Amino acid sequence: MLFLILTIPLIFAFSHLFKFAQVKKCEAVPVITANYFVVSLVLLVYHVFNGFPEISKGMVGLGVLTGCVFILALYSYTKGLEFISVNLCMLSFRLSVVIPIIAAVLLWGEVLSMSKILGIILCVIAIVFMSSSESVSKEVNLKKVIVVTLLIFILQGLAQILTQAVHYLNFDNVRQFILMLITTTAMFLGICIMIFNRKKATKKEIKMGAFIGVVNAVCLVMILKTLTLVSASVFWPVSGCSLVVLDILAARFLWKEAMNYKIVLGGCFAVSSIYIILS
Repeated sequence: MLFLILTIPLIFAFSHLFKFAQVKKCEAVPVITANYFVVSLVLLVYHVFNGFPEISKGMVGLGVLTGCVFILALYSYTKGLEFISVNLCMLSFRLSVVIPIIAAVLLWGEVLSMSKILGIILCVIAIVFMSSSESVSKEVNLKKVIVVTLLIFILQGLAQILTQAVHYLNFDNVRQFILMLITTTAMFLGICIMIFNRKKATKKEIKMGAFIGVVNAVCLVMILKTLTLVSASVFWPVSGCSLVVLDILAARFLWKEAMNYKIVLGGCFAVSSIYIILS
């Protein structure tokens, strides 16, 4: 449970650092690429001193596939932050918790008790309530908002499924190496996108991405470690609801966005969800 408690603020910091980068007028792709460069470098140094595991096709396949999904999910999220409010963008980001929970039951054979099912339902209600008052700018095309929101939801959900697959496919003992494959793949894809768009990273973007990368490295390792100790049907709802509460508070007090009774009511549902799932 300690790992779960420590992981939640790390995920929160990682996601909101991209909002901070957007506020500082940093382009998404260079920041994302620098972030993954730092993570892959840290993991490479780790393996240089601790040795490399025996490589299998399954490890490489999972790492490369997850890396592709990771950068697409992160890119859709950071682009969404450019024209969608924090609460609305976070809604799709956090609501994607439903996807790995369902996958854990259908793919990995996890069993959901009635209390967990009730907790998950309250989790979804909480997230919807806490973001139901969101509106978008009249200058923004509504179809574009819907498409980006759905992309964030689906891609983040797929990223979470692939993350928990490391545990279910018995790759726990080589999770750091798979993380290196994931982040290296994402980094090279980011570089390819920059070359294709003829975009050069600025010093500010590199520094911002490097700082986020340090946080991301710790965050990814903690998530994978926590998933070996806590079932997916507990980890995703608890972290999702906890992060939504933190997101709403950050949107109100850090990013100066509006707050109303629906958000407060949603917070009550979120706390209830966490209590029921853990009870």
